[in-house]
Amino acid sequence: MYSLLGRQIYEASDTNKAATHLSKFREKIRYREVDGNEFDAAFSQIVHTKAQSAQKSLVQYILRKVAVHEKQTFIGETDDLTIEHLLPQSAIKSDSDVKMVGQIGNLVLVDAETNNLLSKDNFVKKQEILQKRGYKLPEIFIGKRNLNKELIEQNTLRISKLAREII
Repeated sequence: MYSLLGRQIYEASDTNKAATHLSKFREKIRYREVDGNEFDAAFSQIVHTKAQSAQKSLVQYILRKVAVHEKQTFIGETDDLTIEHLLPQSAIKSDSDVKMVGQIGNLVLVDAETNNLLSKDNFVKKQEILQKRGYKLPEIFIGKRNLNKELIEQNTLRISKLAREII
């Protein structure tokens, strides 16, 4: 569909014809919109860990968009940010842990220096360091002493809904 649209616009003799092609394309794409539950289910499958790094660029893109939308303050340039796992990758003991630890809801973007300070600290210590460095965590994590599968999944769903409806 995208390729066809590109050719049609390229070959359009005037802007009215190009606008007509764009209008028809919008109608086609509207019918292909994914159901919210389906989107959320697929979104929760986006995982990034050392062992599963194929989606790293997608994860950075999503986290950057969410952080900008939520007016996150950054130290340094957004292109220099690294992905931090709030529940550390050292918590991975089984295949099911990979999805939980690598899921978007467990990830934040931070500058390299902050990332080095966080290392494998527990969640309470990470919160303290992030706050001192000017980062803010999602409200869902405030006051929590431990991260668990449910909290991570709730945050992933929150980010998915935000991506689907607003961003």
